[in-house]
Amino acid sequence: PTDYVDLFQLHKPPPALLRSSDILTPLEALRRAGKIRYFGIACDTVEDALLCLKLPGIASIQITINLLDQKALSELLPRARDQGLGVIARNPRAQGHLTNDLSDITAETYARSQQEVEMSKTAAQAFLLLTDTNRTLVQAAIQFVRQLDGVSVLIPRAISRRQLDEILTAQNLPEFSEQQLHAIDRISRESLSHPPRHRYRATAP
Repeated sequence: PTDYVDLFQLHKPPPALLRSSDILTPLEALRRAGKIRYFGIACDTVEDALLCLKLPGIASIQITINLLDQKALSELLPRARDQGLGVIARNPRAQGHLTNDLSDITAETYARSQQEVEMSKTAAQAFLLLTDTNRTLVQAAIQFVRQLDGVSVLIPRAISRRQLDEILTAQNLPEFSEQQLHAIDRISRESLSHPPRHRYRATAP
């Protein structure tokens, strides 16, 4: 049992609330009372996350980051890193698109149109180039996020023991080589409408 929460996150507050300092009052009160140690915000969009950078006192930002959704990489990650904020990357599997088993896919629930779903499926197939006998598409997707400079931790989704084992094994696989990182950047330029520029933590020879 514990008397406090290490990290308390607001879940997708509206932009109007993010623009107001009123959002900080109850969070600071909880921290002063010793109920929470740190607080952060799980954001719906990159635009919302950029608003959070203006809020004093927050410790972390949670945002979607994956091979198919790299909007946070160009502007948010460098600025959050410079401000010393933790970035929690959610949805590294792209709602099931970045899996070898498309029976586990929730993308259609969240997509704005069927065309969007089909475009994501096509883009995901291009990243099969990163797989081999030792690395599945899920593991490649997780390695991409883990290797981004500025990402503190990621939240993968698993609905079975097999999926959990696959995700946990990813952290023991070698980092992407320079050649593989160049391939990711090339595929991103070809597959994504606005591919961002970003940097990685480290590269293997």
